Amino acid sequence: MNEVIWKHNIEALRIHNAMAADALMKQEKTTLTVGIDEVCDKKVLYAVQGDQTYQLDTLYDSDKLMDMWFRNLPKFYFHSKVLLFGLGNGMYVNKLLKETSEDVMIIIYEPSLDILHTVLHEFDLTNLLRSERVHLFINGYTGETLDDRFSELLEYTDIEDFIYKSYLNYNRIYDKEYQEYMAVLQNVCSAINSSQSVIGRYGKDYYENTFANFRFFLESKSLKSLNERIPKDIPAIIVAAGPSLDKNIMKLKDAKGKAFIIAVDSALRPLVRNGIIPDICISIDGKKKTAHFDDEETRDIPMICYLISHREILRRHRAEKFFLNDLNHHIQHFLSQNNMVLPIVSSGGSVANDAFSVAQILGFTTVILIGQDLALTDNKSHADATLVGELGWMADHYADLIEVEGINGKPILSKPEYKLYCNWFEEQIEKFPEIKVIDATEGGAMIHGSIIETLEEAIRNECTRTVPVQEMIKGCEQYFDEKSRAKLLLYMRETPEKLNECYAKTKTALQSYEKMIDCVYKEKYKNKEFVKLFQTTKQIGEELDACPDMEYIRNRVQEQTTAMLKGIYHNEEDERSELLSACENGKKYLQILKNELEIVIPDIEKKIIDLG
Repeated sequence: MNEVIWKHNIEALRIHNAMAADALMKQEKTTLTVGIDEVCDKKVLYAVQGDQTYQLDTLYDSDKLMDMWFRNLPKFYFHSKVLLFGLGNGMYVNKLLKETSEDVMIIIYEPSLDILHTVLHEFDLTNLLRSERVHLFINGYTGETLDDRFSELLEYTDIEDFIYKSYLNYNRIYDKEYQEYMAVLQNVCSAINSSQSVIGRYGKDYYENTFANFRFFLESKSLKSLNERIPKDIPAIIVAAGPSLDKNIMKLKDAKGKAFIIAVDSALRPLVRNGIIPDICISIDGKKKTAHFDDEETRDIPMICYLISHREILRRHRAEKFFLNDLNHHIQHFLSQNNMVLPIVSSGGSVANDAFSVAQILGFTTVILIGQDLALTDNKSHADATLVGELGWMADHYADLIEVEGINGKPILSKPEYKLYCNWFEEQIEKFPEIKVIDATEGGAMIHGSIIETLEEAIRNECTRTVPVQEMIKGCEQYFDEKSRAKLLLYMRETPEKLNECYAKTKTALQSYEKMIDCVYKEKYKNKEFVKLFQTTKQIGEELDACPDMEYIRNRVQEQTTAMLKGIYHNEEDERSELLSACENGKKYLQILKNELEIVIPDIEKKIIDLG
């Protein structure tokens, strides 16, 4: 092994991943036998697993192998992203760095230190490791999950056109890890598509909700404070609105004061109409029907919500509010600057999933689920007293029904989205084995990993002492103190000024695009003027993307820009046509932003005055 190569590689790796560099320095023994064969003055990497030897390079001419591999890749577009499962000896990445343009990003997932340890001793990868185009994620040694990294690096414009490949034989050596990798990638892509679709449909509502709810945010309570006050030796009971809630809702009275009862918004009507007041409710949907809160009692139940939650629901509500982080970049920028943390919860798509995540971040070690059918128990989707239940819809009302396993092991009808919510619960149960999850729904789909009990059994076994939950909630500290509240108001008052700066930049970029289009028509797109104009528009685009205040504009125009963004980087048949298309699309996108800024800036000025 070459210690000089090793030292230089470790120094290069440390620039972007000190945690992995430290781990490699300490690693003495690997779980996989990895070696080097010398073949015709060439180092050939291999790995041995059991009685199987896997070549990680060709025994012959690597350049020819790489040429063939590169030729067979799908078409590269502007800003393409290449996802590689495995770094190997770096030959795939080096080929990509050599053959692709500077705008192409390479995202590598290395499932283990085993091969990497040998590679860094034998192959000089310093240029690769230092490259700003290369993002190397090493399983367990990056300080974040693969899900987080994909979510951070992939955008909606990437979904249809990114290229994903496995390094030679990696998918065989690390079969389980490869399957998990592909599952995570698929889930992240689905989440990005879903988010784009939702914001596209509801972006303007989310904008209105955010500013209308801002005054409640300023006076909100701290979830951290709640976590510190609530004892962890009582269970959290999550009440959803499934049809089986009708069977055991009255039993829930026996848990009052002996558990932390979290109700989803759609379950509030049946609860309060049966004389049961949960300790807290959760409402996150910005388009939720306000009728869920028509009963007067619902307005005095503490609430967990988002800034984008329905503004009318929050306006009517009178009790304590605890806000979750809805990833508003503008607000998050302020919080990060001031070292403040607003909890981000994992969501599987339903409000009950969010409620489970809240129970998890509050530190509960026992969670009891009721009304969590995730299926059409007795051919119904909701409890009778819910808004949907009162419509009397039966199974024949729904299209695309599927069969899933019921809690009794027999098939039961369900909906595709219910299956996704169920899968999410199962993933969380596996992810947090320290949490005992009891499914006391008494009907519906099987949630694998949960313990099946009746609600009566669960209450008898888990609700063993009385706790003044309401007093604990009322005693929670506010999220903002006077100083941070004043700083946030000042920060918000600066928003119109920041957006005016962005408006000026869009005008400059639009003028640059007009000149670029003129250059293309005159066949002058290879001169210095065109390059300078391109750099101007690129810089302004990056500045607009980096401006957190532009969050409100992007959300409002997302419905207009979604289809355009999906194909914005697609190449045309020749260079001239490609440049013309890119310029026209860039101009069109900026014109949409400019038009929206002209509407939003005076509107935000008025909204901020209303904040006081």
